[in-house]
Amino acid sequence: MRVRASKARYFASLWIALGLAALGCGRLRRASAGAACDSAGIVSTRTQTNADDDQVAAEIVQAGCDDCAQKTRPGAPAVSPCGAASVCAEACCACPGGAPKTYFRARVCSAGQCADALTACALARATIEPDVCSAATHSSPRNSSTAMP
Repeated sequence: MRVRASKARYFASLWIALGLAALGCGRLRRASAGAACDSAGIVSTRTQTNADDDQVAAEIVQAGCDDCAQKTRPGAPAVSPCGAASVCAEACCACPGGAPKTYFRARVCSAGQCADALTACALARATIEPDVCSAATHSSPRNSSTAMP
């Protein structure tokens, strides 16, 4: 069977158009994610003394739109003695609500002990300003982050 030149040009232009549409779709998806997904790798730390005269040391590493559950760094488990947040194991936390979904890694040393995952997520957000989830959620309560398994 012989392919005519006019059919070949038609199919070639069809494949090119489909390829350009797929590229445009990917760019649109990335653009709609915006700055929330571009924050990956930003590290924030803070040490403060709370009302009970206990010292709280917190560290947050923003993960952007990538689920950080497989990227948490090891460290001392919850209730282990600590003098700095960097001693404690990281927890993967999800910002509440928002589209796209954003994540951050947190570790907290509070009153000389490493915090568990849920406490680390909430306490790190409460300690470090500006709120790491503020770009992802504008009306959510600050301490409603969830720890990822």
